[in-house]
Amino acid sequence: MQRQQMGMGGSSLNRSKSKQAGSQPAPSRVEPKVYFANERTFLSWTHTGILLAGLSLTILAFGNVVARVGGTLFSAVGIIFIGYALIRYRWRVNMIKEKHPGPYDDRYGPYLLTGFLIPVVILNLFLSFRELDNSYCF
Repeated sequence: MQRQQMGMGGSSLNRSKSKQAGSQPAPSRVEPKVYFANERTFLSWTHTGILLAGLSLTILAFGNVVARVGGTLFSAVGIIFIGYALIRYRWRVNMIKEKHPGPYDDRYGPYLLTGFLIPVVILNLFLSFRELDNSYCF
């Protein structure tokens, strides 16, 4: 009992010093794997955009007028995917450099991109089947 009153052991004086020392945030180190994960995500989205652009070039090269509409739309969606990848990559790099605690995820971006892609696929299929029906009519 006397030891605590005299400032020995676990006194309130020692606790207040530790609180003061702990009040300043310690500099945190960002591990390289965080940057690499961001780059992998960027490359994955870019890869998807390039695949869509390649698909559009194939459709444009071997198609007729209807296919050109679909190819142009696929090309636009591919460019949107690549633009999204670049914007999100730069946003995350800035957050990592500023050592922002997060969150780093994007909850709505993939749904928005899917919202661009699905109507283009449906329109392309619709136009292709419509042209197919017209070509077999006698």
